[in-house]
Amino acid sequence: MPLLDLLYIFVAYLVGSLPVLHLLARRKGVDLRQTGTGNVGGGNLWQSAGPGPGSIGIAADVVRGFLAPSVALFLGLGPWTASLAAIAAVTGQMWPVFLRLSGGRGNATGLAAMFGLSPPTMLLGLIPGIVAAGLRLWGLKDQTLRLSPENLRALRIAQSRSLPLGMLLTFSAMPLAALVLDSGTPILVSGAAIAGLVCLRRITADLREDLRSGGAEIGRRLLSRLLYDRPVP
Repeated sequence: MPLLDLLYIFVAYLVGSLPVLHLLARRKGVDLRQTGTGNVGGGNLWQSAGPGPGSIGIAADVVRGFLAPSVALFLGLGPWTASLAAIAAVTGQMWPVFLRLSGGRGNATGLAAMFGLSPPTMLLGLIPGIVAAGLRLWGLKDQTLRLSPENLRALRIAQSRSLPLGMLLTFSAMPLAALVLDSGTPILVSGAAIAGLVCLRRITADLREDLRSGGAEIGRRLLSRLLYDRPVP
C-alpha cells in the first residue's frame, strides 16, 4: 500500500480520536468518564451535559465517521483505503489516543462510516435493528397504558435496552447487507470489522469490574454488556 494511503488511514484514526465530546462535557463541568454510564459518547453527553452539547457531540461523531471514507473516495485513494480509513475512524472513537484509549461505543461513527462507504448497505443493515427495537417496545404497549410506577419503570428499562440491542443487530446485519447487495469485498470487510469492534468495545468496557465479580457472574455480565451495553441483565 502506498505511503500516502497509510498516512491517510493514520490521520483517520487521529481524527476519530479527537476528544470533542470530552471537551464539550468539560465546558459544562462534567467528566463523562466519571458520570452516568462512564461512556464518552453522545448519549451520556446528552444526559449529563444537556441536549445542546449532546447534539453537537453526536454530530461530531457522525461527521468524522462519514468523512473518513468519503474523503478517501473523493481523493481517488481507492475502496480499500476508504474501507480501512472507516475502520480506523471508528477505532479512534472507541480507543482514542488522546483519552488513554477510553472512548465511546462507536455507534454513530460506525453508522456514518458505513453510510460514507455504501449508503444502500448501511440503510439495509438498519432494518433489523429498527424492527427489533420497535417490537421490544411494542410488547410493553398494553402494560404501559396504565401508567403505574411499575409500568413506567418497565418502559424505561425497555427503552434503555432496546437501542443497544437494535444497534448490535444493525451492525451484525451490515456484512449480510453487503453480501445481499454485492457491495464488494472492501465494504464487506468494513462491515464485519466494525461489527466486531462494536462487540469488542462493549465487552471490554469496565472489564476489570466484571472480572472482580468472579464465578458464573462473569459470563452473565459479559452477555449483558454484549446485548444491552449494560453490566447487569
